[in-house]
Amino acid sequence: MNIDVLRESVQLPYMNPKDSLVFHPVGAYGVTQWMQFIHFRPAVVLIGTNGEVDVIRRDEKMEDITTSEFIPERVRLFEE
Repeated sequence: MNIDVLRESVQLPYMNPKDSLVFHPVGAYGVTQWMQFIHFRPAVVLIGTNGEVDVIRRDEKMEDITTSEFIPERVRLFEE
């Protein structure tokens, strides 16, 4: 969560957008406590003891959020 701290101060190398930064081993929280705010949730991967990687939850898209929402007909009357 946003209040969790792994280390107060650390010097990181230069990173580019979409670079990954991995802290291992961690895992106190899971998807059930994930705060979806500002960013879509990334994919969740399972890394086996042999190094094999499996995607067990794909990254979140806007459609994942909006497909469960409905605009009532009475509100649609005011749409332009």
